[in-house]
Order: sequence, then structure tokens, then C-alpha cells
Amino acid sequence: LAPAGGGPRPRGGRRGGGGGGGGGAWCLSRDALSRWDGAGWTISAQAEPAGAGGLMGMSQAAGGGVWVAYEGEVRLLRDGRWARSWKRPLGMRGDVVRLLEDSRGNVWMGGWQHGLAAFAPDGRVRGLGREQGLPNESVSGLAEDGEGNVWVATNGGGLVRLRPLAF
Repeated sequence: LAPAGGGPRPRGGRRGGGGGGGGGAWCLSRDALSRWDGAGWTISAQAEPAGAGGLMGMSQAAGGGVWVAYEGEVRLLRDGRWARSWKRPLGMRGDVVRLLEDSRGNVWMGGWQHGLAAFAPDGRVRGLGREQGLPNESVSGLAEDGEGNVWVATNGGGLVRLRPLAF
């Protein structure tokens, strides 16, 4: 998505839509998460080498804000502050990821090498891979339809539908 009003994109980043309590557009690179507010770019988060590590993915959050995946955890940035965080499962650290918050408040994380993880609002974390029926552990996209089904695009394994009652 292009930022509102145009403008340059920080080097090495990718654009994404997003709330965050201030509108504008978000851009993620390995080193920084920046927000375009119509007048310029503001860095909202940076990589943390001593802690969570580099930035690995982002997605718009329901109710405003943006989900940010670091190498070692997933955090919610809302109104300029970290509102929530989960540790990434050991097998899914360091992988660039896709994130999706579904209509039930679950945050789904799919990586290029290690399948899918779902973070539930009550703090539970579940992993889904080949053993749970995922045809390929390389996740390239996540979406939710109007019936609450989560669709998982896999690299070479096709499209998988996860029904709300199944999870």
C-alpha cells in the first residue's frame, strides 16, 4: 500500500496498511518499523539485538495498532506503547513471518520454514505443522473470510481452510 499523500519509503522496507491510533501507513524493515503520517516518517520501533532481535513481520491489529514480529517474540504496538507480547515458539524463531489477527482475537503467525502458530487471547500458543495436517510448512499468506475461516496459503502445498470450530 502506498502511504497517504505519497512520499518516499525507507530503504529496505515493505509497506503495509495499518492503524495504530494515528492513521497513515506503516513500513517494516529488518531494523525499524516506521509510520508515515502524511508529513514524514516516524520510527515507532527498532530492532533489539540484546532482547527480541530483528523485526520479522507485521500486520494491522483489530482496534488500532500493529502487530510486530521480532525474532523472539510477537508484540502489539498501540498508541505508541507495547500493549501485549508473546514469546515465539522455539522452532519458529528467526523466521520471517506473516501475521493475521482474526475476528476472535487469535493472532496467527506463519513462517517460511516452520508452519503456523496461533496465539489465543487467553495466552495459549498452539503450533500447526505437518503432524497436525498442514500439507507444507512454508506459509506464504494468511486471510480470514466472512464466516471466520482462516485460510493458509502454503508454498507448494496449496490452500488450507481452518474452520473456527476445528481450532
